[in-house]
This record gives sequence, structure tokens and C-alpha cells, in this order.
Amino acid sequence: MAHTEEFHEKLEKINFFKSWISAFELIVAILTVGMVTINCMKQGLHLFHLFLGGGH
Repeated sequence: MAHTEEFHEKLEKINFFKSWISAFELIVAILTVGMVTINCMKQGLHLFHLFLGGGH
């Protein structure tokens, strides 16, 4: 029985780390997408201002 309990404890720890890592990956992915979106918007605004301000 002791071996089975130990095995289950290890399994729970592994599952905990897996879920923690996947949550961390999700946060990193969201941050990356957010940063890329902000950079694209900044560049878009910059081009927009150049386009509008270019005629003056």
C-alpha cells in the first residue's frame, strides 16, 4: 500500500506542475499576443499620422 500512496503523491505533484506550467504558458502567450497587438497598433497609428500629416 505504501508504494501505491507514494506513487499517487508523485502523480499529483506531476499533475500540479503540468497544470502550473500550462497556466504559465497561457499567460506568456497572452502577454506575447498583447505586446504584438500593441506594437502593431503603435506602428499603425504612426503610419496613419504620417499619411495624414504628410500632406501638410
